[in-house]
Amino acid sequence: MIQRLAIDRGAILFDPDLVDAPGPQIFDRTYWRERGALTERAGGRGTIHFIDDGQRHWALRRYLRGGMPAFLSRRHYLWCGEERTRSFHEMRLLQALRQRGLPVPAPVAAL
Repeated sequence: MIQRLAIDRGAILFDPDLVDAPGPQIFDRTYWRERGALTERAGGRGTIHFIDDGQRHWALRRYLRGGMPAFLSRRHYLWCGEERTRSFHEMRLLQALRQRGLPVPAPVAAL
């Protein structure tokens, strides 16, 4: 079951079965690089970083804006509330699909 953790300037949704120490550091590439767990990068509009520390095999990606709004800001969005963020929507959708037995990745966390 997904849990919510309030943090400075926002919140994290996470699966407590997959994340033993939730916090902003799990979204930080430097944190994983310093532990030798940032193993691969794949190109595209944004970069996906792969985390593999022997226990975790995660994909870490940041949402980037595309289309015309990207000319104004690639990383900032109009704030319409926590529950309307893309990362929270995707986290809840993936969990619902997995609960229905569909072959989708296990959602780990969203910031």
